[in-house]
Amino acid sequence: PMQNATFRKDFFFLLLFGFTVLSISASGVAKTFTGAVNANWGTANNWSPSGVPTSADAVTIPNGKTVNIDVAIANCSSLVLSTGGSATLLKILNTNTLNVAGNVDIDDGNMNVLAVDGGNLTVGGNVLIYGNGSRSGKLTVTTGTVTVLGNFGFIDTGDGNGNDDNKIVDVTGTGSIIIGGQFTNILSGTITPGTADNLFFRASYFRTVSSGNWSLVTNWEISLDNITFYPSQIFPNGSALEIRIMAGHVIALTTNSPAKNLIVNGTLNCGNFIVNGPGPFTLNTNATLIVANAAGILTTGTTGAIQVTGSRTYSANANYTFKSTAAQSTGSGLPATLNGILTVDNTAASPLVTLTSPVLSTNLVQVTNGTLVSAGKLTLQSTATGYAQIGSLSGNAQVIGAVNVQSYFTGGAGNRGSRMISIPVVDDSSPTVYQQMQTQMVITGPGGVANGFDAGGGNAEAITLTTYSEPALNAASFVPVASLTQRAVPGRASFVFFRGNRTNASGNKVNLPYAIPENVTGNYAGTINQGNISVPITNTGNVSDLYNGINAVGNPYPAAIDWELVYASNSALVADEIRIIKPGGGVATRKKVSGIAVVVNSGDALASRYIQPGQGFYVRKLAVGGGTFTFSETHKSVSNPAGRLLSRPSEQLLASQPGIGQNLLGAAAKDKFLRVNIEQDQLKDETLIVFKPGLKAEFDNNDAVYFAGNPVLVGSLSADGKIVSINAMPDAKEIKEVKLYVSASTSGAFKLNFTDLSAGEGYRLLLRDARFPDSLIELTANSSYGFAIDRSIPATYGSNRFSVLFRPAIIASPVLFVAKKVNANVELSWTTEVAEKINYFEVEVSADNTVFEKIGEIRNGAGLTALSAFSYVDKNPLPKVVYYRIKQYNSNGTISYTESYKLDLSDFKENISSFAIYPNPTSDSLQVTLNQPVIEKTEISIYDAQGRKVNTYFFSATDTIKIPVSALAKGVYLIEIRNPANEKLIGRSKFIVGI
Repeated sequence: PMQNATFRKDFFFLLLFGFTVLSISASGVAKTFTGAVNANWGTANNWSPSGVPTSADAVTIPNGKTVNIDVAIANCSSLVLSTGGSATLLKILNTNTLNVAGNVDIDDGNMNVLAVDGGNLTVGGNVLIYGNGSRSGKLTVTTGTVTVLGNFGFIDTGDGNGNDDNKIVDVTGTGSIIIGGQFTNILSGTITPGTADNLFFRASYFRTVSSGNWSLVTNWEISLDNITFYPSQIFPNGSALEIRIMAGHVIALTTNSPAKNLIVNGTLNCGNFIVNGPGPFTLNTNATLIVANAAGILTTGTTGAIQVTGSRTYSANANYTFKSTAAQSTGSGLPATLNGILTVDNTAASPLVTLTSPVLSTNLVQVTNGTLVSAGKLTLQSTATGYAQIGSLSGNAQVIGAVNVQSYFTGGAGNRGSRMISIPVVDDSSPTVYQQMQTQMVITGPGGVANGFDAGGGNAEAITLTTYSEPALNAASFVPVASLTQRAVPGRASFVFFRGNRTNASGNKVNLPYAIPENVTGNYAGTINQGNISVPITNTGNVSDLYNGINAVGNPYPAAIDWELVYASNSALVADEIRIIKPGGGVATRKKVSGIAVVVNSGDALASRYIQPGQGFYVRKLAVGGGTFTFSETHKSVSNPAGRLLSRPSEQLLASQPGIGQNLLGAAAKDKFLRVNIEQDQLKDETLIVFKPGLKAEFDNNDAVYFAGNPVLVGSLSADGKIVSINAMPDAKEIKEVKLYVSASTSGAFKLNFTDLSAGEGYRLLLRDARFPDSLIELTANSSYGFAIDRSIPATYGSNRFSVLFRPAIIASPVLFVAKKVNANVELSWTTEVAEKINYFEVEVSADNTVFEKIGEIRNGAGLTALSAFSYVDKNPLPKVVYYRIKQYNSNGTISYTESYKLDLSDFKENISSFAIYPNPTSDSLQVTLNQPVIEKTEISIYDAQGRKVNTYFFSATDTIKIPVSALAKGVYLIEIRNPANEKLIGRSKFIVGI
């Protein structure tokens, strides 16, 4: 079809030249067809004036006529199918041609039709099709060709009925329309195109408006200027100036689709079809290309999913999916460095997708179905700022052949020392992974060169590689790798003493003065570990060994894993805690303490939950005996940033990565912490104390045992003297003192930094240095304390030098405390600025300002954070001089009091002579007799011993006053009688119920 289109365009421009010559070479006449209803164009007597029209004549076909182009070539200068109530039909028969030098108007008759059957219509001007809703013009093309040099469009004549779109272009079969100008008034009529290559616009632009098939016109908009777009009534073809798949839209080919300039910002799903035509083809950043072609995508040539003759641009930042029911190659078009996602989703019986050329992935490779054949061509990059990954493999998904998995080690001052590593490939080929490591870094070991290790100079057998044995005690747990031919075990950690690259391998990399290590990018080549990886772990039951049950395992996959998913699968076997050696020394620990995930010693480099590819870590088996620790593909987590403890990114880089740093996951506002670190130059170590009601002060499963090995050390002590890195403690009000453990490998000056003192809310936190027992240092947020360690003086380090003391803070008592008489009551009011630190209040009264009794309690409102006001009404004041005060119960366990407030209540006398009550005591009812002139109405209130109103009754002057009391609990009550009209007290008295 595209070859035909090219021919048509060449012919079309020749016509332009020919029509221009004809239009200026002669002057014609207006001719009207006067022949019979079904007559021929080529008969002279069918025209008025007589004679077959020439290229200079303007032709009108009247209403109700049917005219057949019966000559090989018919000409006219313009053509009009007239308006009218009867149908008009002009048919171009067979392979005949009608040349119109100027315009063609198909007016709105009762279905005026210009039918191009097997011939050709060439128009030097415009083609306009009219319609008014009840009558229409129509252009039909079956196997012929219409070529229009000018514009093509619809005209509304308007009949007032609001339905002016009865204008039709109908292209069927192999017919086609080539338009040289613009398509005008596109929304006014109906276009029914046939195949994808039969309606051509020279000056048109297409863009998607939704997702779906390429051939569905409702998925497209069209524009004449690439600025203003309208809903399209055709789908794009090879003559469009531009076809753009917008971001967020997925377009699927349903046939081979020609394209002059195809730009993909969304997703193009080629399936088994191809994009051809002149091109160019551009796949932009963040776009996605899905192909099923056996050859994949290529940069040139006539194979593959993209076969345009122009340029083909495949962005390194785009995504590529190979999805077929047959074997595929990726092709030469897949970028050599791929920052987007590579997906294999092949469901064939032999579901192979083979990498054709080397690819360095910086992002994600995911195999959802089928097999990716790497054959050593896939490299997963690792840098200081990121790492590539292979996502979860499930069902029949697999990767076969060698993959190069990089692992980045950060050098620099302070970063010389042990790293925990885990090998992400199967170590079953030659060279071994340890031998591969030796190509990038110095590897010395026992036996030296004889066992394949580096010579090492004066320190020939310095240990570089070790494994971990749980049954051995303390330092004996670390077992040197005996030879570089030893194989690494999937899922187990190894330890490498990192010294930098191989430069000067026999010099200061292993001998004093030690060199500052360089950054190193390691590479492990082999078939990746995939599927379930099971690792035997043990708890030997050495009761005297705090590290009993500690096992060194490692992430076995070329992808980050989620510790919480790993733990969920192994929760019956291990504690919810992990430890990782940091660059330069020290151990970062993450542990769940009573449901709170806390992290210590992470510095700036641990996303506490996610473990990077190639990273080893410690777990702790709970019960004595053996067991199997299992990693699963479902544990992978490729969308979350993991801790980079093989490398050490900068704080600036980490600022854009959520989840990095000292995380407290699930911590509630009420949970309190004390976080302390020891610092010397770039060396740092940290401990965390967690305070929460219900925890034990003694060592238990909520505590994390301390791991030594850092040049500077800090821990804290449980109540039974165990050194821990995470110390679980009960509520702070139960703690008087927490002892700290400090040490260092060399003497020098150090600092203790207190970075989280939330545990001290409501308390004074004091640091006691046993070297200066008479001086207590008040700790505030981000406090630091400088001190010295002298290794020759044991008292300068260890567990007996520093303590943090908890002393309850003085919490201000209420302010503006006032007591005043109101009628026969006493109203007390007070305010506080520290309501958030208060649990509740009690109201007390005293007759001598010495011995006070509680008369009420206020709990509502305590715990607010703003200035808060409180009040209490004493309904039963003593008729004498009394003293009131407020007793404040504080959240830190202390009690505060207001000053007492003196009131003279001598005039508050019980007027028992004004009425009489009987029986007293009573258990059923209480009868009242007034001893004064009868008033119109009486209000009687009953109060309990705490001054709370129990009930109120109203009686008229003629009523017998009888109060039911059988529902009251046993005890002493107060009856108060008032005149409700003026609130004047008549009297009050006590009575007893049920005693």
